[in-house]
Amino acid sequence: MSGTGKHSALSLRPVLLRISLVLALCLIVTGQSTWVAAAASSTRGTPAAPAATVTMGTLATSSGPSIYDYQLRAMLDQFIPTSQAYSTLLVFTQCYGGDMMDDFAGRTGTTVLSAGSPGEVTYYGGYHDDAAKALKPGPGRTSNDVHNAGVAGKDRNEHPQQQGPVASLEPVEPELGPIQSRHVLVYAGQPAALDNKDRDTIKNNFDGKPGTIVTTVGGRGGADGYDYPATLEGLRDALQAIGSQMNENEQFILFVTDHGDIDQVDVAPACAEGTCTTDPLGFDSDTLDDLLDDPNNQPTLSLFSEGALQPTHPVDIDFPPDSFFDVSFDVPVDLDANGVIDGWIAEVDVTEENLDTPEAVTVTYDPGDTNLNLSSVSLQSGAIARKVHTHATLATSSGPSIYDYQLRAMLDQFIPTGNAHSTLLVFTQCYGGDMMDDFAGRANTTVLSAGSPGEVTYYGGYHDDAAKALKPGPGRTSDDVHNAGVAGKDKDEHPQQQGPVASLEPVDEASGPIKSRHVLVYAGQPAALDNKDRDTIKNNFDGKPGTIVTTVGGRGGADGYDYPATLEGLRQALQHIHGDMGPDEQFILFVTDHGDLDQMHESPPCENGTCVSAPLAHSPTTYGQMENDASNEPGLSLFSPGDTPPAPPVQVYIMDSFFDVTFDIPIDLDGDGALTGAGEGWLAYLPWPDYETMADPGGETITVTGGVSLTLGFISLESGEISKRYRAYLPLILRSY
Repeated sequence: MSGTGKHSALSLRPVLLRISLVLALCLIVTGQSTWVAAAASSTRGTPAAPAATVTMGTLATSSGPSIYDYQLRAMLDQFIPTSQAYSTLLVFTQCYGGDMMDDFAGRTGTTVLSAGSPGEVTYYGGYHDDAAKALKPGPGRTSNDVHNAGVAGKDRNEHPQQQGPVASLEPVEPELGPIQSRHVLVYAGQPAALDNKDRDTIKNNFDGKPGTIVTTVGGRGGADGYDYPATLEGLRDALQAIGSQMNENEQFILFVTDHGDIDQVDVAPACAEGTCTTDPLGFDSDTLDDLLDDPNNQPTLSLFSEGALQPTHPVDIDFPPDSFFDVSFDVPVDLDANGVIDGWIAEVDVTEENLDTPEAVTVTYDPGDTNLNLSSVSLQSGAIARKVHTHATLATSSGPSIYDYQLRAMLDQFIPTGNAHSTLLVFTQCYGGDMMDDFAGRANTTVLSAGSPGEVTYYGGYHDDAAKALKPGPGRTSDDVHNAGVAGKDKDEHPQQQGPVASLEPVDEASGPIKSRHVLVYAGQPAALDNKDRDTIKNNFDGKPGTIVTTVGGRGGADGYDYPATLEGLRQALQHIHGDMGPDEQFILFVTDHGDLDQMHESPPCENGTCVSAPLAHSPTTYGQMENDASNEPGLSLFSPGDTPPAPPVQVYIMDSFFDVTFDIPIDLDGDGALTGAGEGWLAYLPWPDYETMADPGGETITVTGGVSLTLGFISLESGEISKRYRAYLPLILRSY
């Protein structure tokens, strides 16, 4: 596409453009501006070699610029100086909070806790809510109590950090000290219901305590139940007000919840002769995945011109494959509120799919514009919300789908690694790539997948070639299976493998190492080509010594399978295999057919009979995949652990309506008849009332009400079961084989 208007883009893909506020890259030290790029060359001077880029974390805002880590440090040094505070405790539970810590390293009397390590997103229902509950005064209480509570409740993908001295949380003793007063500030940039819950928890923890004031900064301010709006000005005004009351015996506590942002910043672009050039800017694959997983975030490119004078001419920006024209520096920055402009910002939105390869930014400007002094260029991720867990399932012919972690639990129960020579799992169904993480690190377990996480798979792609290659033979291994699948894959499949190379040597019942082998083929709602996979694998192992092939699919015998494709059917098959297993047996599972992708809030907070989820939403990509499958039925699953189901009435509140649900589906993973084991309990299912609302990128916050003792193990938004797609050129006769 071509562009000639203001802020238009030249791009290989469509790009949404807008100009928004961003924060100047300045640092306030003792009331005066010291720029991060102080050593950078001016556009009016001799070019200097570009400095290496630096990574910065930010606080999300409800409008205007995000707040950089060093800018928060600057405002704290300005308004809450260590010389006037007994101690400072900072608790960062937002995404990329771990990237904020380095800016406070060595700050006197300052303790920093973070829900995650640098570069990590955080999770709803993880560190944050347990840390909020533990953030309260009491005899002998310290920051360790807060951190330890957060660690105990953390998500499995969070890696909490702490830095600095242990901070006291002793009750305030006015005029006696050592803490004679305390000020607590809760910050939430774009708060969801669970962020507001953190706010309310902390307010209640300090409510009525002597010498203690709690200030809240979040969302739109008063309209969202906060004292100040979550903007640069709102936070600055709150800190100014707090600073005016501070004394050397006061403790300051900051608790940050909600979104976070991670930026790559060139603090010294090389400028001369009307052109500035940066080092290549881009995100690593993990960060890019975080961007793509959040449908609401908007990555941006921002430029900062140092000085009080506004640049008089717009600039052109080239950030391949995007180009932007006539971009103005139209956002003034006054970080310390002294009325003197510190600099000017220009910003454009960039297309997140274009950020996988770092590219240099080239800024073309009018050399006669003496007001322009470009001191930094920043690639900003945009505000990233906390995550919920993505789970994949095996499709079933009836009853609940089988979650990845439930499959892992049943394999650990019936095919334990101590009893098996090796385990080979081959996932060729849609979203098989999302099942792999549940088997990472499992001893002697090899996992192959036809696709990467979030991907659907294709008939005539990886699956049938892998099925043909899944056969024993001298020197044969799992690599032969995977390589055959890769050779025949669809162009949109991105196969994966994990774990050791598994042997496919013929069984040697006398001397091993594989003295027996059991192969299980699973197809939840099989089509003709799934049955073909079943038959291919049965033929591959037919008549081989010490080998048994079991099939689980469709309605069982009515569809030519040994067991029906249900949770009970798979469990019974695994139980039967377990009875034949020995220490030198190999177990192979080949999954074909449909798959399901769910967004799950694990252990949602429940109080007094009310449980509330994080906003749950499928990505635009997943929603498009759902729309392409006319037979899928999305829904909502609720799980209550334990032997006794929640007593009715239980209601789900979504989309401004109440729906009655009943916990009438028992989940018995070990088959002992008692629903007391890990992951066992009762399930309730609700078909999603309005399909199109699933396209809402903001998601739905699910509220569940019941008896005062209601506890939920998860609330899960299900995509519904998605079939493999047919390759456009696959002959119709093969589709109906």
